[in-house]
Amino acid sequence: MKRKAANEYSDGYDGNYQEKRPKTMATTGIFYNTRKAQQKNSINNLLRSDSLLSVIRHCDYLALLLHTPRVCKHWNSLICNPVNRKSILYRAIGKSLIEVHCIKGNFRFAQDICENADHEIEYFQKLNNMIIEKIIGLMPLYNSMLDPIERDHAACIPYIRNILKQQPTNALHLNVLQDHIPAITNNLLSFMDKEIHFQQGYPIIIANIFLKLIPAFGDIGKINIAKDFLRFLLTQHATFIKLLQQEFTHYFNIIKCLCADPSLEVKKEAVVIIGLMASLFPKHEDDTWILFLDTLQSDPELTKHIISIIKNSEFKERPNFPDQLSILIM
Repeated sequence: MKRKAANEYSDGYDGNYQEKRPKTMATTGIFYNTRKAQQKNSINNLLRSDSLLSVIRHCDYLALLLHTPRVCKHWNSLICNPVNRKSILYRAIGKSLIEVHCIKGNFRFAQDICENADHEIEYFQKLNNMIIEKIIGLMPLYNSMLDPIERDHAACIPYIRNILKQQPTNALHLNVLQDHIPAITNNLLSFMDKEIHFQQGYPIIIANIFLKLIPAFGDIGKINIAKDFLRFLLTQHATFIKLLQQEFTHYFNIIKCLCADPSLEVKKEAVVIIGLMASLFPKHEDDTWILFLDTLQSDPELTKHIISIIKNSEFKERPNFPDQLSILIM
């Protein structure tokens, strides 16, 4: 006689609370030998929900979260049912999931949990900030990030490291580094071709590097960074767009820094970028349009510059860009 395959859940839960299906005796799971779904002495029936949760709290959270379907019916209802998203336990489960992803180095997945949490937003925002701090503090990530630069621009690495450590750098060395910015940017984008690099927090590392480089640079270096941003936005460079989509705030802060620069030439480059970012990333358009208008108000020459850009054929085919800017500056 052919044996039926064992149900993958230890209490016979079939993954669907709406549809009832025949349940089979469990052969695996954390509570194996302590319950049978078809008998009255099932652990789900013997223990009240609060007692059951007390038992679960003493289990290794890695075991619970990596094998959640095998725990018990009540546990699954807690993590799957949207009604329970306001419970303290749900918050604890979310934190544990975040820890699991951080241990594995999947910082992006940990951030996604923080961003998607609709309960205790301040709590999950603090967790997200802690994840960002952890990424920025991981020197092995920085070293991996600098490896592709060192292969082609070895002379620049000591200066980058000095700037990241906020140590003084010779002006002549800075000039060398500023001239290499376009090539260095291309190296970094090539490095980001692997999906795993997006999961491991490298988008934040790249943004942090440029944010720390900007104050050390003169106008030439800042303009080079701005021109790279503009070039990749205009060509819709897939990797660059993905970087901005994933960590928009960090890259927005780079342009915000350029928009606040005392140099008019730097601002001219930055104000065009922020206008493009506003039209290309509607999810963040409130902050970007506000920065755009604030930057225009800082100098009348910037408005003239934008008008000349709108008339330039190079921008005529850019989505919504000329139309939106025309309305704003009239």
